[in-house]
Amino acid sequence: MKDLKAVMNKMQSNMQQTHIDNQQSELLKKQVSDNAKYVIDNLFIELKSCYPAWKQAFENKESWLSAKKTWTKAFIENGISNQHQVSIGLVEARKGTNPFWPSAGQFISWCDGPQIDTDEAFNRMISRKRCQCIAEFETRTECSTRCRKELPEDKARALFKKVFLRHLQRVKDGSLVERDFNPAQIVSPEVFRETETPEQRNVRLDAQIIEMLAAGTPLRGPFKKRHLETKGK
Repeated sequence: MKDLKAVMNKMQSNMQQTHIDNQQSELLKKQVSDNAKYVIDNLFIELKSCYPAWKQAFENKESWLSAKKTWTKAFIENGISNQHQVSIGLVEARKGTNPFWPSAGQFISWCDGPQIDTDEAFNRMISRKRCQCIAEFETRTECSTRCRKELPEDKARALFKKVFLRHLQRVKDGSLVERDFNPAQIVSPEVFRETETPEQRNVRLDAQIIEMLAAGTPLRGPFKKRHLETKGK
């Protein structure tokens, strides 16, 4: 009897936990859906000013509301859930010359930001050419010394790609924001370091060390040296 009672109690406990998990899952889905709906409502208002021929895409109020539902589903399915991602897409929308309303898929592709070839970005680092985006700038700031001076080319390219993809993901999730000026004008970090003062260098290193520790990235070279210096104070 004791064994049967224990089994029944365990079954009841599992059922209760399953019910709780289901409730939490439904709540999370609702939160994601509500957030996506809010994003879409504001996005459609903004897109109306970008596309003067927008009325041709919507016959009436019903088609307008139906399009909002379709875009909301598309955003949820493709992980577009915060305003920063949408802002990246709007930058591309404002660049366009087409007056007609874009498809949901077209806009979602814009939200991923510019597609940058990691090998070309690596070659720009070696040639000390200007960066094309803030993710490239942060990548070069973090690992260009190791890639240029300490590693063979195959390992240097692998490290650069790993760090670059991490910073691109930070741009997508909003934790790394593009500079206010044109990304093509971002100066090479290698050139910048030649002109920065010792105080500027320490401030830069301290900020990068905080990010690297938070991400679990091992400290090497100047980062490790600076970290030991600050710990000894």
